[in-house]
Amino acid sequence: MSPAKPPRSEPLFAKEAQSDPAMVAFIDAIIGLSLAQWNEVVSRYDRLGKPARDAAVNELASVLFDGRMGRLDRPERFTAREGVAREQRDRATAALQAIPLERELDGRTIPLRASAAFATLHAWQAIQVHGWLIGHEKTEKAARTAYAPFEGMAPLPLIPARAAKHE
Repeated sequence: MSPAKPPRSEPLFAKEAQSDPAMVAFIDAIIGLSLAQWNEVVSRYDRLGKPARDAAVNELASVLFDGRMGRLDRPERFTAREGVAREQRDRATAALQAIPLERELDGRTIPLRASAAFATLHAWQAIQVHGWLIGHEKTEKAARTAYAPFEGMAPLPLIPARAAKHE
């Protein structure tokens, strides 16, 4: 008798494409944010700095590309998950339309709606591929950056703490 094969490793998200509970909970929460909370999200997003945001966006885009190319899961499963994620993104987009276009911050005009939309998009992308971000320092950093503006305001997937490196 041959030994049983170990179970196939599955990404850390719902197997079925009909729903993504983490995505739904996140979008439900941000739809209910007040204008003051959106101001805080945008301030946090701005404080991250362009280099950190760009590095996170590039890392997330790379993981999304790998998913679309079938390198992370069966292409049809990844495509089905993207469809579900787009439905949630569309819910958020409608809610973002209620945010004023601009606001003043530290003596400069900030594009409030556009910044809120970018922060939401980056967190949405990270949630979409969260299971593939865990376990790699660079991708975990991208996820933390994407989630940072929403900490304490919306439920976010957990990123396990890394053990300290010993020299």
